[in-house]
Amino acid sequence: TIIAQAHIERWLSYLIEKDNAGAEAYFRQPEVKNEILAAAGRCIYSRLYIPSPYTVQERNYFAFCFWLCYQDNLAYEEFVKIGSCVTEFPWIYMEEPLTAFHRARNQCW
Repeated sequence: TIIAQAHIERWLSYLIEKDNAGAEAYFRQPEVKNEILAAAGRCIYSRLYIPSPYTVQERNYFAFCFWLCYQDNLAYEEFVKIGSCVTEFPWIYMEEPLTAFHRARNQCW
């Protein structure tokens, strides 16, 4: 999940710098989307993946990234798997975590 987290941190840096256009464009970059998809392939989508106490956090990070990458079908799959197990991070970067999660999920339905 470190790749997903690193991309979120980079996206946050645009927001901190008040570069809303940069933040809006960041997750739309093909190389960013491809890195996140590859990371998910090595993590939650791997046939060797074993659920752990970190699974909920991992799924929340990937759902967040998929949503920002406009990969609604992948985000939707993660939202279904997450169910009511919403984590504070990374959703708090948008607004109150539960509100942000539900807004993102509803956009993918």
